[in-house]
Formats: sequence, structure tokens, C-alpha cells
Amino acid sequence: MNSVESDGAAPSHERLLSSIQALRAFAAWSVVLHHYCLIFPVDEPGAWRQAFIDHGAAGVDVFFVVSGLVMGLSANDPAITPRRFLAKRIGRIVPAYWVTTLIIAFLIVRMPQMMVNQGYSDELLVKSLLFIPTQNPNGLGFLPINSVGWSLNLEVVFYLIVALSLFAPRAQRWIWIAAGLVLVHKLLSPLEIINDFYRDPVIYEFMMGIGVAFLWRSGAMLSRRPWIFAGLAVFALVCLTRPAPPWGLVRAVDYGPPAFLLVCAFLGLEPYFARARALVHLGNHSYSVYLIHPTILYAGWYLHVVRHWGIALATTTCFIAIVSIGAASYHFLERPAGRLLTRALSPRDR
Repeated sequence: MNSVESDGAAPSHERLLSSIQALRAFAAWSVVLHHYCLIFPVDEPGAWRQAFIDHGAAGVDVFFVVSGLVMGLSANDPAITPRRFLAKRIGRIVPAYWVTTLIIAFLIVRMPQMMVNQGYSDELLVKSLLFIPTQNPNGLGFLPINSVGWSLNLEVVFYLIVALSLFAPRAQRWIWIAAGLVLVHKLLSPLEIINDFYRDPVIYEFMMGIGVAFLWRSGAMLSRRPWIFAGLAVFALVCLTRPAPPWGLVRAVDYGPPAFLLVCAFLGLEPYFARARALVHLGNHSYSVYLIHPTILYAGWYLHVVRHWGIALATTTCFIAIVSIGAASYHFLERPAGRLLTRALSPRDR
């Protein structure tokens, strides 16, 4: 769930900002609508609602590919060091995640009638803050206190792999990142050296993002025929919203390749996103929106079901709150706290 940020690799790195931020906004709000449709169910969902119930979660797969893209470009920076890299990653994800986790823990304990189906234990809280997967007492799997944080548990392992790859020569780093992902998925997790949570093949979507980084640096996204990438984007979106095949292929196969193509398509349309300021702002706020939206939706559900607010009023209130609090979190928590933490961990990083 990370933004594309300057790493000194090349001036072209900056040009990723508009298209990737727009894509992050799309991915985040797909997940928001997915959870909205699950938390506010109706007897007979329409086509759009059913589409988000079935496929809105694919926004997370898009985030994973984008994360691989960002890390792939960062790993190519000749000036990057493992300490600087980890300081930036910790500063980027930890402050907002810790604050939202503590708030949710408080609400689960104090207002269980609002935070339905949300498990809590002191052990779960500690492991959630440390990005250690553990079974949630609600019986729904490896979900931390902030349920969407399951994706961050995968992200953190990916960051550690990328950090270790920085000890290798720059030309070899992408190979060692790929080797690290295979090691985690095929050996360490099956042999129970690390948590079984990491056996999820979705981890390979990070590798798809590394592939996008390679293609971007090769100039493969440059074209004077934008309609090609527009058509590719439509094709990728259609594939993301197609029903899963009856033999039940894993998520990484069902959503990973279309997410890969969608990221490529958006990069190919970069010139057309350059003036899309509203989308860029939504992309900036996407990490905070991702972290806070389930809690706000549960609050809206409580107002609707227990306090008898009309569904239109509860829904409108939820979406205004998600936009407003997401923006406030980005500007007053995520950015300033992240910068302070990054500088504390890597004082030379200015």
C-alpha cells in the first residue's frame, strides 16, 4: 500500500507518481466498496453490489503488484542502503497502523456491540503491532486487530527480503528478491520454520511488481499509441471481474496476472494522468483510507441497525467520514509521524 516516491534512481521514477497514485485510489476504494457491501448486506444485491462482493477485494492484489513495482525501483537505487531502506519503510507504514490498531483495540473492548465479529486478546494486540501473524479469536483466520493488516504482515516480510537483497550487487538484486520470495513460500513456511500464513501464493504478486519495474526501466511503457494501453486497462479490468473458474484456482493466479496488466496499462497512460490532481490526492490518502475504513463502516452499521438511522444517511455519513478522516490521517499523522520516525532511524536521510 505504498506510494511511488523518489529514490534517486532516475528522473523517470518521479513520472510514475500520477498514474500509480490514481491506481492506488482505484484499488483502495474497490476494497472500501467490497467491505461496504459485506457489512451493509441487502436481500437482493444488484449487479454492481454483487460485483464488489465477489471481486472488490482484488484491490489488495493491485496494491501488492504496486508494492513490488516500488520496491523494485528502490532496489535499483545505487545510493540506497539496507538501513535507509528499512527506515523509510518503517516510517511509511508503522505510525498510522499502530494508531489505528490501538483505536480499534479500544473499541473492541469498550464497544463490542459495534465491533461485531472482531476478536481480541492481549497476545493478538502485541503480535498485531509487531506484524506477527496469529490466529484471531473470532475464528476467521490470521487476522490482526485491524483486520486489513493481514496484507501488511506480507508486506513486512517482503521489505525484509528487499533489504537483504541490498547487500548484493545492484544488477543481481532482483534475482535475490525472487529467490527470497520462493524461499519463504516453498521452504521456510512448509517446514514450519516460519508461520504457515506465508504459504499463501499471493506473495508472488510482489514478484509481478518487480517485473513491472523491469519493464518500466526498459522503456516498454513508452508509446505514441495510448489506445493500446487503454484497451489493456479495459481487458485487465474485465479479467479482474470475471467469475473464478470452477476448479478453484488460487487467488494469485485468478487476480495476480490481471493486476499486473492493469499496473502496466496505467503506467502506459501516465501522460493522461498528469493533470488528474483529484485522483493523485485520493491516491495519497489511500493507505490511511485502507486502514480506517472497516472501523467507520462498522460504526455506520451500528448507527443503521442499532440506532435506526436510514441506510442512505448511514451510508452517506460513512463515506464522508472515510474521505475526511483518511485525508486528515494522511496530512496530520501519516506524513509528519512517518518523517520523524524515518529521520530517527536513519539520521543521515534528509
